Amino acid sequence: MTKIQKILQFIDSQKISISEFERKSGISNAYLKNTVDRGADVTFKILDKIRQNNPDDYYKIFPKENANRETSVSIVEEDQASYSQSVPVSAVVSMIESNRILSEAHYTLVKNIDELIQLYKQAVAHDAGGTIATAFPRLSDLLELLAEIGSGKRWGSKKEALAELNKFVSAPGKTKKEMDTQRH
Repeated sequence: MTKIQKILQFIDSQKISISEFERKSGISNAYLKNTVDRGADVTFKILDKIRQNNPDDYYKIFPKENANRETSVSIVEEDQASYSQSVPVSAVVSMIESNRILSEAHYTLVKNIDELIQLYKQAVAHDAGGTIATAFPRLSDLLELLAEIGSGKRWGSKKEALAELNKFVSAPGKTKKEMDTQRH
């Protein structure tokens, strides 16, 4: 069911006129009729006007959005609550270690982004017979490796993933396939 159909169904169930609903909602007179005649649906701008000017009816028409609104309000209220429970020292130490590993990962990623930029510059600076043939496969491999690390699916720990990334970066000019071949 389209949004306009839901609105019209609501208007009918409330036994009010379309113009009364439009006036209450702050939308132009005959907007809904013209929208139906064109075979179009209500725009986001109009829905927002209805929500702002006539929230009670809006959330009756679109109850799922009311559930989202209530959830976001309760999250804000929870965020502002004060917590008096003490946190175990082991949890704090674990958080500090995770943050340290995360900052190392960010540092490595920044270095690799710089390498990506340099590889791109090399590829652009040289003609087709130059290093483009080696620069782009390596660039592609590096992007693939970063995506695998980001997904967290290939390695057992962050340290293993960073070690693999460092190996790749420290072997300039070698593609991932060449490195995999050397390993086996």
